[in-house]
Amino acid sequence: LFPGIGQLANLRTLPHFRVSQDKGCQLEELEHLRNLGGELRIFGLENVSGFESAAKAKLSEKSSIRGLRLSWGDTNEDCDDNNIDSVMEGLQPHPDLKSLAINGFKGSRFPSWMVAKDHVTVLLRNLVHLRLEKLGKCEQVPPLGDLPCLESLAMVSLHNVKRIGAEFYGLLTHLDINARSSASCSSSTSSREAKPVTLFPKLQHFGLRNMKRLEEWSDAMVPSDSSSSIKVFPNLRYLTIYR
Repeated sequence: LFPGIGQLANLRTLPHFRVSQDKGCQLEELEHLRNLGGELRIFGLENVSGFESAAKAKLSEKSSIRGLRLSWGDTNEDCDDNNIDSVMEGLQPHPDLKSLAINGFKGSRFPSWMVAKDHVTVLLRNLVHLRLEKLGKCEQVPPLGDLPCLESLAMVSLHNVKRIGAEFYGLLTHLDINARSSASCSSSTSSREAKPVTLFPKLQHFGLRNMKRLEEWSDAMVPSDSSSSIKVFPNLRYLTIYR
């Protein structure tokens, strides 16, 4: 790419953007490209200095972007976890995003915009496709069970993950489960019985590939003091476990 692409304020399509530290090639070039739509793939995110530089791209305001790929390149330099995590935090996408791929992220934790505090405050409510690849330091997978539109999920080369546990399905407490069941019951006029809480309601494709240290994949556990039940993967059609 040529430097200064951010001056093309009316640009609507930019499928590929590579970040460097050269003048005019930094991530903030995306700040004024408010009309970008379609798919945007960003490479070279190891060259972003911190949260402020990442946030200047204003990805959260670009409502027409439907597909986003965030990629970090290989580097032999020692990386500051806090700095890398803050960069990811600043890359928060718009809630209308349909497809997200994260590749080569070298931080140790997922950003707050991927981790829902409860089933109501799910930022990526419209996400249909998610791919997580080569996340070398993450020891856990993010809680994804509450994504209502997610249809395909791929986790590839998350070499530090030994266990997929209850956190994968969401932070389920007995209060949360009972509240959701009560909401389902109150919204239904045909039945007074609480409906099961459904996790991963639309997921059809799920792939686990090259997870070298993975030893265990646990069920979603219902607390013993809960009066409700849960249903997981009701629409799953294709499961791939490879290497």
